[in-house]
Amino acid sequence: MHNHNIYKTPHDITLLAKQWKELHSYMEAPTSNCDWMLSAAEHLLGNTDLYLIVALENNNPIAFAPLVKSDGYFNPALQLGESHGEPGDFSYRDSTSLQVLAEALAKLRMPLSLHRIPADSPVISALQKAYHGKGLVFIRPNDGCPYIDIKGDAEQTVANLSSRLRSDLRRAARRAATKGEVSFEIHSPSTSEEFMPLWQEALQVEAASWKGESGSALVKDDRMRAFYESYAIRAAKNGTLHLCFMKINGIAVAMQIALQESDCFWLLKVGYNEAFSKCSPGMLLMEWTLRYAATQGLKSYEFLGVASGWTDRWSKKTRKNETVLVFPYTPRGMVLFTRNAFKYIWARKQDLLKQKLFKRK
Repeated sequence: MHNHNIYKTPHDITLLAKQWKELHSYMEAPTSNCDWMLSAAEHLLGNTDLYLIVALENNNPIAFAPLVKSDGYFNPALQLGESHGEPGDFSYRDSTSLQVLAEALAKLRMPLSLHRIPADSPVISALQKAYHGKGLVFIRPNDGCPYIDIKGDAEQTVANLSSRLRSDLRRAARRAATKGEVSFEIHSPSTSEEFMPLWQEALQVEAASWKGESGSALVKDDRMRAFYESYAIRAAKNGTLHLCFMKINGIAVAMQIALQESDCFWLLKVGYNEAFSKCSPGMLLMEWTLRYAATQGLKSYEFLGVASGWTDRWSKKTRKNETVLVFPYTPRGMVLFTRNAFKYIWARKQDLLKQKLFKRK
């Protein structure tokens, strides 16, 4: 027998954590797992309310849709933790349980705005099937996540990088050597006593970069710092957290907050001390951890986030994501559809106008 429940507090996630962790999502990224979502529910709800939809079979959880809703009647449900900007997905036992979850959402007649769902996730087709005849489902491209395929050993993996990048890395290594003794470290703390000094060191390095001046460093954002710290502590207990450093004369000049799981190396946060920018410590640390990932036999090095100029230097491959917009055939759903359609048409007109102006110049 299938039905569903709705849970509205972080404590509910804690109670359901064991069953949630027994399930999986199509996406291997840690940004859809139970610990990530629990940390998001504890620290990133803001002005929204948790709306965790759980599909049940004989009262046992078989699928999870972690969503949030705001107070506005005409606001759609969003993915939990969407403010962190990373891709997300639902968790489920199998295709049947996923379809039960999608049917529950359709039965609730919930408008949805799900950003950065993996383009080939079964969630998309499940929602299309569940809302057939009950609403409109639109799929739009969203920013992909860059990654590096790891093929062969460390030397082969680095050899697959562009010749220009390899040349820049050699030049940066020579410059770093003139500053003093260069060393690299990777730590996998398992207790809070081990974790906190390393965590504080990583945050200090990030704050010394351009992120500190712009206000985007974690030390400048209490809410995001609490979220990442909470998740990092949980990952440390699971044995998946890596805190990585490049040091010159024992002083940390670059850092990475990363995870090793699902046979992948995942970058959550990176940073470097701006005072050492001429020797590109962030790039040197990235080369070192890429080599580490290859020696561990991992299959990929995942940047998460979105592609940009600096990630393009390492790889132009991306894992495609989509935005999924769902408008049920209800007064609220149709108002949302109309409002969204006008926004989309207006944005397209603005883009076309900019293109015409650019051509004239």
